[in-house]
Amino acid sequence: MSKTARKSLLFYLISTILIFFFSLSLAEGKTSTGSQRGYCCINGQIISLSQLQCRQKKGQYFASRDDAKKNCKPADVFCCIDGKVKKESVEQCRKDGGKGYKTEADAKRKCKPAEVFCCIDGKVKKESAEQCRKNRGEGYKTEADAKRKCKPADVFCCVDGKVKKSAVEQCRKDGGKGYKTEADAKRKCRPAIVFCCINGKIKKSDVVKCRRDRGKAYKTETDAKRNCKPANVFCCVDGIVKKGPAEQCRRKRGKGYKNEGEAKRNCKSAEGYCCVNGKVKKESVEECKRHKGTFYTNALEARGKCQTDDGPSPNYNTTPTNKLGVSRPRADIRKRILPDLDIIRTSTNRKCFMKIHVQNIGGPINATDHAAAKMHLSAGPSQVSNKTNLIQIDPLGKLRVPGGSIIYTTNMRVTEPSQMSLSWIDTAHNILESDESNNGDDALLACKLSFVWCCVNGKVGKATKEECRKGGGDCPYE
Repeated sequence: MSKTARKSLLFYLISTILIFFFSLSLAEGKTSTGSQRGYCCINGQIISLSQLQCRQKKGQYFASRDDAKKNCKPADVFCCIDGKVKKESVEQCRKDGGKGYKTEADAKRKCKPAEVFCCIDGKVKKESAEQCRKNRGEGYKTEADAKRKCKPADVFCCVDGKVKKSAVEQCRKDGGKGYKTEADAKRKCRPAIVFCCINGKIKKSDVVKCRRDRGKAYKTETDAKRNCKPANVFCCVDGIVKKGPAEQCRRKRGKGYKNEGEAKRNCKSAEGYCCVNGKVKKESVEECKRHKGTFYTNALEARGKCQTDDGPSPNYNTTPTNKLGVSRPRADIRKRILPDLDIIRTSTNRKCFMKIHVQNIGGPINATDHAAAKMHLSAGPSQVSNKTNLIQIDPLGKLRVPGGSIIYTTNMRVTEPSQMSLSWIDTAHNILESDESNNGDDALLACKLSFVWCCVNGKVGKATKEECRKGGGDCPYE
């Protein structure tokens, strides 16, 4: 081998050895650097790791703690809160009670509204927080918490036209209707319409008026008809108390009382005519018994039958005569002593209104009896008046004087070609008369006018064509 070749071989060997040791040294340096511990930032948190470990955990490595604190920030996530996704830090998402996702797609796919136990008007049900807010409810995380704290909301309750604040359940129990605001309640609250039973008669009215009239209210007409009966009263008639319907008591001209004790305490015998020792005077049954007299309901009967202990009461001559020598009946002399009201005639005026001609063909009437007497009138079944005071018909007292008479025109109108009428004076027998058989008159009244059905302001009644037009009415039913 030549000298040049040996030198080349030696140079190659030495170079190879040097390169080998240099590579080994470099590898050792790298290994020592990778194993050195520093500070790794992972999702905003700083932990002590080697550079290699930090890289494996996909963190950011810092050689010094100060650098790590200065530069380490929490990584943003896609946070799901009540079904809504928004980007924010992990720490903030945790504080908001949300759940974080790395990608937006993952968050939108998995994010659902959180369910709560929602309290609405005292009732608890499970639904989303968003839905609970829309329903104006209050959400609770646990069912136990919801049931403990959930109370019915107060409403403004309308009961029988009156507004008061109460719970929903209480309002329902009271049969009322609840409103959220007081203004709404006051505007819409009206008394409920019911079928009101008063003394066996049913009429439609509101609850308040029915209560004021001392009636009983029913929700349906069927219920009212089934249960509505005439109210029973303790009826006083001629000093005797009997229990019966109020209507029947009125027909018997009695006075009704609610309880038996009050009836017995106040019930006095009706006044009639008592004969004591040949004298007749107005007294009750009890007073007449106390005076040991004979009681009569009719004045004429009392006068005719009343006798003294010595014999019959003084009587009139059977056939008395006047100055001309003409005989006259016994009753004529009696009429001079006692009053005698006579309905001379019942007729109609030109406009077909019923009128009555009454005359006193007997003696004078005292003011007390004249004020107490009443008159009953009717012109057909649809026109029956309440009993009218005689003083109202005869305000000047003309009938108090013997021979006095009045013509009284009523507000009752005969609208048919012929119509029955009834006139009866002193129905309660307040005036002591010599003859009561002429106190009434049943007359068939006739009218020559032609009447039509007239409509004025929504009300229909009978009138002549001329009256209908003058009143601004319409007469389509001629």
